[in-house]
Amino acid sequence: EKKSTEELIKEANKKRSTNPDACFSLLLFESAAVACPGRKVINIQADGSGLYSPQALWTQAKEGLDVITVICSNRKYNILNLELEKQKVTSASHAENLTNLSNPPINWVALAEGFGVRSSKATTVAEFDQQFKKAV
Repeated sequence: EKKSTEELIKEANKKRSTNPDACFSLLLFESAAVACPGRKVINIQADGSGLYSPQALWTQAKEGLDVITVICSNRKYNILNLELEKQKVTSASHAENLTNLSNPPINWVALAEGFGVRSSKATTVAEFDQQFKKAV
């Protein structure tokens, strides 16, 4: 019986004894790689939500999972900006301080390599295209 990807991911999460919380994208794609060995998994991840579970990069390296993670670094916790808007927070400087990830900037290449994941940085579309083709 062929199982859906969702069923395979649920099974993988049970095997891993992991209970990811609200911002679990890195963990979700790790689970997809465990559930579907032999398939390349591509994760396009925002930098703010990626900070909730960067240890998933280490697990990807440790387990030899075939995951390509692309971090889109806008240097903001945009999800927090939405929450601040809902709460009608009006202090621009206070909100900026809470949601800004540029001081100090996160070096995602160094972070990934520190976890044992081969990494590179693209600053143009052409660089991204070249690096992505190489990774795939």
